[in-house]
Amino acid sequence: KTLALLAFLRLEPGAHRREALTALLWGEYADEKAKTSFRQALTRLRDAVGDLVIGDRVTIQLRGDLACDVSDFEVLAASDSKAALAIDVPSFLTGVSLRSCPEFDDWANAKRVVLVERYCRLLEHSVRDALATHAWRDAVELSERWAALEPLADPPVAAMMEAQFLA
Repeated sequence: KTLALLAFLRLEPGAHRREALTALLWGEYADEKAKTSFRQALTRLRDAVGDLVIGDRVTIQLRGDLACDVSDFEVLAASDSKAALAIDVPSFLTGVSLRSCPEFDDWANAKRVVLVERYCRLLEHSVRDALATHAWRDAVELSERWAALEPLADPPVAAMMEAQFLA
């Protein structure tokens, strides 16, 4: 849950109320046990990232810039789509399983949906660019990745068929 806390603080900038963070990750526990677990996780987090975690009795936040694949993806998506597509954001937190944390799961799923949508738009533009420049094999590979993420959508399947035909 410490990793989940770090991910949330990194991807949701700003100050967060301690009660909200406790409810997000320890909502299934009784109030005192939840607060104790939160304090322990916060201590482990401070041990790991030091002064980047700041807070008071009411709020906690992550200060500064901590390296993060999702943030790198968001920056690269605007300037270098090939580098952005090398980051595996569709699997955002898929290996993280938290027991009895439906609010966190909802947040992670919503974040993953947004990331996959952005990733798919980058794939779409990259496929179109590859087709326009006659890079057929690149278009095939990119369109297959796009179709794997949106298997029921027509545009990626059509792009894949066109790229395979032209290749």
